[in-house]
Amino acid sequence: MDALESDDENTRQIAGMFLVRKGERSRPLLESAVEKGRGGIVADVLDDLDGATSDLAELEELARSENPKVAEAARNLLEKRKGS
Repeated sequence: MDALESDDENTRQIAGMFLVRKGERSRPLLESAVEKGRGGIVADVLDDLDGATSDLAELEELARSENPKVAEAARNLLEKRKGS
């Protein structure tokens, strides 16, 4: 998970790629990271894994989270989903 937050873009991309390749086996780790406030790229990788299968209602609920990082990540994903 630390590699996803690296300052090096290549490191972030490779880490994300490996997590997406692992598919459903990565989901618990990614979801746990988002719940602990490690949003941003972690949420983006989870979104890549999910494709369009995430429930918008669930994302809207997360967007109201008391954890600002979780709320921001969820809002960003909602904007991304609604824009596509």
